[in-house]
Amino acid sequence: MKQKAAIVMTAAMLLSGCGASTDKSEPQTGTDAVETGQFAAAQKIYKQNCMTCHGADLQGQRGPNLQKIGSSLNEEQIAGYISNGRGGMPPFKTVLTDEEIHELAAWLASKK
Repeated sequence: MKQKAAIVMTAAMLLSGCGASTDKSEPQTGTDAVETGQFAAAQKIYKQNCMTCHGADLQGQRGPNLQKIGSSLNEEQIAGYISNGRGGMPPFKTVLTDEEIHELAAWLASKK
């Protein structure tokens, strides 16, 4: 009987923490968010190479707004524009590596 009670108590203690989050902060968005996770490298590349024309929060300045670019262009199309340029945008294929271009394109394609 004591063993059964010990198992129930242990299970209750373990399950009491499941799903409980002490972080009540708002999710971080935009390029000003802390650079962590899957797209940290892309955000850094963006800040160094794209932010001047496309804005700190992808809102557009001299270049177009990119906040929902993934809704109209896929990753491959975005990578093509980054590599080869378009309109007033210069090509970045000699500035960024293929890997950097694809990281940046994947991040931008996720913006929907």
